[in-house]
Amino acid sequence: LSNDAPGNVDLLVELAAGYMRHGNVQGNPTGANLGDRRGALSSYAKAKEALEEALRSQPKHRQALLKTGDLLTTSVYLLEADGQREASVEMGRKAVAHWEAMAQYDAKDEIARAGLAGPCFAMASATQLAWDGRMRYWSLAKDAYEEILRAHPEAASSMRNVALVHKYMSGMYSPGAAPEGKGDLDRALRHAEQAVELDERRVEVTSQDAQARLDLA
Repeated sequence: LSNDAPGNVDLLVELAAGYMRHGNVQGNPTGANLGDRRGALSSYAKAKEALEEALRSQPKHRQALLKTGDLLTTSVYLLEADGQREASVEMGRKAVAHWEAMAQYDAKDEIARAGLAGPCFAMASATQLAWDGRMRYWSLAKDAYEEILRAHPEAASSMRNVALVHKYMSGMYSPGAAPEGKGDLDRALRHAEQAVELDERRVEVTSQDAQARLDLA
């Protein structure tokens, strides 16, 4: 396949997807893997080369753009797991910028919205960032997840995502956890109340879901 791929955008995307699948098995920390992080980084680098070549030929090729976004986001978590925290943050910024551009191109693109939420969540969780920077990413993640929930108001997974962000934002605003001058008990309570409301709705929609009941507890 690699010999046939040059110049053929669809084949380049397929090749990149293959490298990404191999890298995921090697060391993607978000799923079961073999613990070979360096091998995964090498596979992702090959996927990056294939996608860059594809986008040089067709800059608006949707599948190439989506795969690039997936690759950037997955690389954020892999670099963090490999101890490359600064590289992870820089990759996170690239991932957010990539998905923002895709979401702005088509405001109704739910895949792009979901894609944007992922690296925003990762960046908001990056404790090496300043409080203001983390809150910016929490807000971006919340906005992206809320747009998806508005489009699918009965989707339990979307309810959980929005509720989870509210819980983290509540914690960020808690006076005991926030930096001096940043604590805001009223905001912390509002976010906590919104999380509870969403968890209650989720239990109603998925009454047999033990995880939903646990999240509400």
